[in-house]
Amino acid sequence: MKAYISMIKGMIFFLGSLFCLTMIANLAHSQSIGSGLFPIGQDTFKQIANEGHYVVRTYKGEVLTAASNGKGQLGLGDTINRNYLVDTGLADIFDIAVGKDHTLFLTDQGEVYFAGRNKVTAQPATGGNPVDHFISGTWNFVDDEMVYPTQVFEGFYPLDDIRSIHAGDYKSFAVYANGRVYGWGYAHYGEFGRGTHDYEIFPRVMPIPETVKAVASDAYHTLFLTVGGEVYAAGRKAYGVLGNGDGILNNQIDYASVSAPVKIPGLNNVTAITTMNLASFALLDDGTVSAWGKIPAAQCSEYPSGLFKGVQRTPVNLSQCLASINGNTNLMDIVQIDGGDDHIIALNDAGEVFTMGNGLYGQLGRNGAQHVPLPVHFNGMLIDNVSAGGDTSLAEACDNLWMFGKETWSSETLPDDPFDDPRDTGPKATSYAGFGTPYLFHEGEEICIRQVIRPPWEILK
Repeated sequence: MKAYISMIKGMIFFLGSLFCLTMIANLAHSQSIGSGLFPIGQDTFKQIANEGHYVVRTYKGEVLTAASNGKGQLGLGDTINRNYLVDTGLADIFDIAVGKDHTLFLTDQGEVYFAGRNKVTAQPATGGNPVDHFISGTWNFVDDEMVYPTQVFEGFYPLDDIRSIHAGDYKSFAVYANGRVYGWGYAHYGEFGRGTHDYEIFPRVMPIPETVKAVASDAYHTLFLTVGGEVYAAGRKAYGVLGNGDGILNNQIDYASVSAPVKIPGLNNVTAITTMNLASFALLDDGTVSAWGKIPAAQCSEYPSGLFKGVQRTPVNLSQCLASINGNTNLMDIVQIDGGDDHIIALNDAGEVFTMGNGLYGQLGRNGAQHVPLPVHFNGMLIDNVSAGGDTSLAEACDNLWMFGKETWSSETLPDDPFDDPRDTGPKATSYAGFGTPYLFHEGEEICIRQVIRPPWEILK
């Protein structure tokens, strides 16, 4: 009996401690986030693929959000959609990242905060009945949604001293100051590279054998960029997206997963990475772009036609190939590149923008598919930053922000500038609209936008 009573007391103590920690985590949104101590400048620009809601970080460290908010991913304290940019009240934010229904905020002190979907119900990779997975990395094991930015913990200690963040479909990543990379959330295809196909409730170190500086991921695979300019990959290997020569087996697409990180052979001097649906891209230090997987330029792939059209299982220098085959040099001298579901957008060192891939919704700045990069024009203005998300593209020049492609507002409900007045409570859209040419949807005088992010649209299969 005494042993039974002791066990009951222990359970009460544990549950009480868990409740207190949950309450502390939920109260974190009321604290001052960031205090200007981060040693790195705030001009860092990072883009995450896909559509659903907008997050904008001004170069002053302010954060503005808009659009879908069904899971609280805008961090505004509610689940009400916005058809205009709203100031979150956050300050001294160094970086932002957007995943499937969630947003990450990195403070200038290196702390990470989470807002949005907290729970995913899915079948375990080993089979069986669907179970609940809490993906926020916080001590909140109660709420389905987290409507306020809440601090991420590494077990009992806050995750801190972080230098960069990334968010994918129901999963998140953070790169520590010493180059270790943490991952947490749902990873059905082994995208964490930990040898498992399930999920991590709190951030855990990924076993990448070299120092990491950046991460990119989609619903099925993850890329890890090292400080030495090399790339590792983990996840599903279909269509060759891991870049190691796999992806086709017995004349069929190989959908098996690789849950341990593999080093992509022959890929060096990489400065940035991004993913597209079923494809991967690397920006090299000479300004050219390498690609692998089901790439948008089939003429440069292993299979220019046929059943596996566009499949390239090892990296190919897309810039050099296009220049050689088509005489197209638009992917030269590139400084930024980002991938949506089925298209890419690139910015060169002269401020010119080029797109290629699927343009069904006008996300290329024109209608239809395009298998070579073509320019997009912005009334003669040179561009500072670009972003691709889902079937949408974004471009920014100081405080002017353009959008083209699929939008969550219909043309009937889209006023001249839906984001001009934060007090606007006009009608919400009921359908998607496609804009084949860049639409200037934000023009301000007091802010200068330096970063724009869209979250992943691709859902887990």
